[in-house]
Amino acid sequence: MLLASFLGGDEHYLASSSAYGDGGPAALDGAIALFLARPEIGFVWLAYATSGGVGSRMLGALRAHLNDEGVSRIDCGCHRDNAGAWRFYRRLGFAPLGEERLALLI
Repeated sequence: MLLASFLGGDEHYLASSSAYGDGGPAALDGAIALFLARPEIGFVWLAYATSGGVGSRMLGALRAHLNDEGVSRIDCGCHRDNAGAWRFYRRLGFAPLGEERLALLI
């Protein structure tokens, strides 16, 4: 319920959710259940904070964890109109790839 509330209130997520095939709360519940049942397929970190450095600390911890696992790159998606998020990622050293992601629902 918390994640659905978080996503449902984000204008940038909502702007592209149809291209991602957002299946609503039932699909979100299924995805969370899959991650809980099969932790070997990956993990998800989520935080909602407007200040206090929470995001920077989380990405620092993620970077350290992935480095320990031998992962050498983090890719992320960011809505092109989300200027605050772009500033945040650039401040942490992320570089634009000069490309736009495309999606095809099948």
